[in-house]
Amino acid sequence: MQAVLDAVEGGEIQAVVVTKLDRLSRRVVDTLALVEGIEKAGAAFHSIAEKVDTKSAIGRFFLTICAAFAEMERGVIGERTAVALAHKQAVGEHVGAVPYGFRMDRRGGRLVPHEEEAGTVALVTELRSRGLTLQAIVEELTSQGVPTKRGGAWYPATVRKILARAGKEAA
Repeated sequence: MQAVLDAVEGGEIQAVVVTKLDRLSRRVVDTLALVEGIEKAGAAFHSIAEKVDTKSAIGRFFLTICAAFAEMERGVIGERTAVALAHKQAVGEHVGAVPYGFRMDRRGGRLVPHEEEAGTVALVTELRSRGLTLQAIVEELTSQGVPTKRGGAWYPATVRKILARAGKEAA
């Protein structure tokens, strides 16, 4: 977005076109400020879905109303998501990324141990208890060809998370 605004300011762009107003922003103040900045720089603003003419008082009013609906929609989606996540947590379902050493139970949305990864968690815990640094553990896992959850590279932060979770489960 900043690149577009810079190009508008530099006179390289004559018009900014969005497919829908909420793709520009979902905050009224931001939408109005962006459109005002675009037009002050001499470029036109067009929304394909909402045919807004910002040159008239009625058009600017309509722009404000559409931006308000976009902001309200964002708020409603956030509220619904929060309620759904709270419900899932209340009934004991896991929310968020599946941590290393576990997989999601297909029937109940609960975490269950992942046997292969649980072995890696035990190895990480043992290596740490022997005094290895996080980086040394990363190097050991990499040299043994132990896969990460997503098949990428091991990082000290990932090892730290595994150790923190293992520590929480032991308590």
